[in-house]
This record gives sequence, structure tokens and C-alpha cells, in this order.
Amino acid sequence: MKKKIFSLAVILMAVVAVSCGKKADEAQVSAPASGNYYYATFAEAKVAAEASGKSMVLDFYTDW
Repeated sequence: MKKKIFSLAVILMAVVAVSCGKKADEAQVSAPASGNYYYATFAEAKVAAEASGKSMVLDFYTDW
């Protein structure tokens, strides 16, 4: 049992380490004229938030 927990912890740490190393591609995004503030990628939302000086709200879900 301890071997399984240790293996799971190592795998989890490896996944976290790999995902922390990735950076979002920076993109140039202008403010939407329609007032719709939905962005399909994190990079677009980040650039728009920095340009406007506002924070971001991330909304995600799953239907497992």
C-alpha cells in the first residue's frame, strides 16, 4: 500500500513540475467592441486584462 501511495505521489509531482514549466503564448488582443469579454485562450485573456488594467475571472467546469 505504501508503495502505491509513494508511486502516486511521484507521478503527481512530475505532472505538476511539467505543467508549471509551460508558459502561455503571448498574443496581441484588442478590447472587443461588442462588450463580450469571452476569450477562447488564456493568452488572449491575459493580454486583454493587462491592457485594461483589470483582473481576470476564470470560469471552467466539467460534466464528468
